Amino acid sequence: MLTVLMLLNSKAGLATALLTPVILFMFFVPAPVFLLSHRPTWAWPSLIFVTLLSLLFQLLGADHVA
Repeated sequence: MLTVLMLLNSKAGLATALLTPVILFMFFVPAPVFLLSHRPTWAWPSLIFVTLLSLLFQLLGADHVA
């Protein structure tokens, strides 16, 4: 939701704003699901770190990307 709103705010087209989260979701969701199904001990800290880092990048740089 935040991605779509920021892309629309930066004058991206509606199709681009709606397709970007779908494409990112396709790449970033399967890897954590695969890792968590194998239950390594480092998966949860890694997943939390990547989520927080993505949130930080989203908040700091989303206006400058598009």
